[in-house]
Amino acid sequence: ESGAIVSSILRSSDFEKFFSAKHGVLSVCQLLGSLVVDGGEKIFSRSDYHRFAFAVMAEALTRSCRVFLRVRKRDAQLEMRRVLQITETLDMQKYEFDAEVARGRTSKFYRSR
Repeated sequence: ESGAIVSSILRSSDFEKFFSAKHGVLSVCQLLGSLVVDGGEKIFSRSDYHRFAFAVMAEALTRSCRVFLRVRKRDAQLEMRRVLQITETLDMQKYEFDAEVARGRTSKFYRSR
């Protein structure tokens, strides 16, 4: 299974699509484990390795968020609005994104898991 993941990644320029459960990757650990099988080291020498690294992080975050929303029975759009402090009465002309507040709210997400 891991060898097939590596082969798919090495053959494709849009390898990110192979990171999903639809393509047999049931966990991000499985994806990371594929790096230590025969051929996995070739991924590190690709010129687009940075894309691979960010795609793994994005997949891990996406899966974590899905679990959080499902377990907490929350709507994704409402949760994003809450983290970004976007209310129904907000004047978008005056809105300023506060990275510190958003960071604090997302770190609470990870501590509450």
